[in-house]
Amino acid sequence: MYQIKKYKQSIISGDSDKDMEETLNQHIELIVKGLNNSFKGINSIVLYGGYGRGEGSWIFEENGNCRPYNDYDILIVIEKKIPIERIEVIRKELAKQIGIRWVDISQMTSTELRKIQPSIYSYDLKYASKVIHGDQSVLDFIPEINPAKLPLKEIEILFFTRLWTLLGSLDENGFGCDLVGENSRFFRNQMAKAILAAVDVLLLVVGAYDASYCERVERIAKLYPGKDDVLKLSRWALKYL
Repeated sequence: MYQIKKYKQSIISGDSDKDMEETLNQHIELIVKGLNNSFKGINSIVLYGGYGRGEGSWIFEENGNCRPYNDYDILIVIEKKIPIERIEVIRKELAKQIGIRWVDISQMTSTELRKIQPSIYSYDLKYASKVIHGDQSVLDFIPEINPAKLPLKEIEILFFTRLWTLLGSLDENGFGCDLVGENSRFFRNQMAKAILAAVDVLLLVVGAYDASYCERVERIAKLYPGKDDVLKLSRWALKYL
């Protein structure tokens, strides 16, 4: 059995928050050290996704130990691209050291950052990420992005990516069997992401997207006061994100 808790970087109170903060810092140290030992010429290392924006969730085991509920998303900013095969090796090593399912490692050059097109990914990267090593101004390379002008093509991307991962969390029995343990946890996580993708769609169509999941759900309450079911599901999803 375990408990799931949310860690907000702006609010540090109580032992559990300190445990989450300390564990996150330990993992960041492992990631930075592992990448720098493996690759030369890294300009910056960026933590993005839930843990980059300070909304990551944590599992507390019965023995009191905590671990990330989700994967870590890492961007390496480097001038000369690294072969994908080498990244795959270090990705697996870091996941094993940390004790999680996946560490996602992508790479871009500073030139690519300067030319990146407006999207949910680039918006979140610029406004809701954390530089954990190197040039702290690297995210300034990304051009300013107006959330009201994010392309509606993002809706199609959300549909296919979230539906794919939700269905991919099931085995050959699909919805015809009960899930337990880690499989149940993983399915709830993918279901939460699918629900919050619907929230993103509702906000994109009115130009009200925000990088924070918590803020997005609150905006649904204000912009769509009649969608009580969506709001209820969205607030449930935040617990399992």
